[in-house]
Amino acid sequence: MKYIVLLGILISFSGTNLAAQSTKDSLKPKMKMVKEVIYSVENGILKNRDDLFGSKLTAYIIYDKNEEPIEYVQYKTDGSIYEKTTYERNEKGDAQKGMEKNASGEIISYWIYKCDSNENLIEVKTYDAENNLTEIQSNKNDENGNIIEIQLKSPESEKGWRYVYKYNSDNKKIEELRYTPDGSLKDRRMYLYDKNGNENTVIKYYPDGDSVKKVCEYDTWNNLIIESLFDNHGKVSRQTSFEYVYDHYGNWITKIRSADGELNMVYERQIEYFE
Repeated sequence: MKYIVLLGILISFSGTNLAAQSTKDSLKPKMKMVKEVIYSVENGILKNRDDLFGSKLTAYIIYDKNEEPIEYVQYKTDGSIYEKTTYERNEKGDAQKGMEKNASGEIISYWIYKCDSNENLIEVKTYDAENNLTEIQSNKNDENGNIIEIQLKSPESEKGWRYVYKYNSDNKKIEELRYTPDGSLKDRRMYLYDKNGNENTVIKYYPDGDSVKKVCEYDTWNNLIIESLFDNHGKVSRQTSFEYVYDHYGNWITKIRSADGELNMVYERQIEYFE
């Protein structure tokens, strides 16, 4: 089953910092819960990770036994809850409904997923707290289950943002066209992959002829270690690098980010596994 969901809140299909860049393996235990603390580095000094998880979390995510997220909570910088997102899933782990609540437990919005007979996601409808339909995502799929077109619009409009995708013989996305609601092309993106299937090059072309390129390198665990951005003249405009510390299952528990050679951000994760 393949999913592409454009709504930012739908982390069950789009992924989050907590879920990203973790190695899934059928021989490994499934992740049950992940707590994350993110902090900015001051004067190049790292904090003691053992002191972080007992106080102010950035977020946590709870998984079911299929390692699919069922609860995601984000915190404010003062340690209080910002918002909570939960998911209802069927026995296969496919999401049926998602709901977002504020710190007081009041519903902000919820969304309903619809799949076809092949279990491909074909529609996501989002509603507000008063049950008013606010947004509709409609998907078209090819015979391999790849999403080849997405339209995202409000219920009052016949037009909306449109995204068109092409794939190679390995079902990897190789081209993406983004159209604005008036039908004009916003940009065109081309994707290349390394021998392990990691996305290592993305080139974005604009209608005015300008372009930007992103080139990525990965470690042996297929986690991103260098991301270089190039401007229209082929000059590096920004380079971000990452260092990792892994647990004995091969999932990262510390990620250190540097921008243009300067250490600036640390992500710490505490992972609990199903027995």
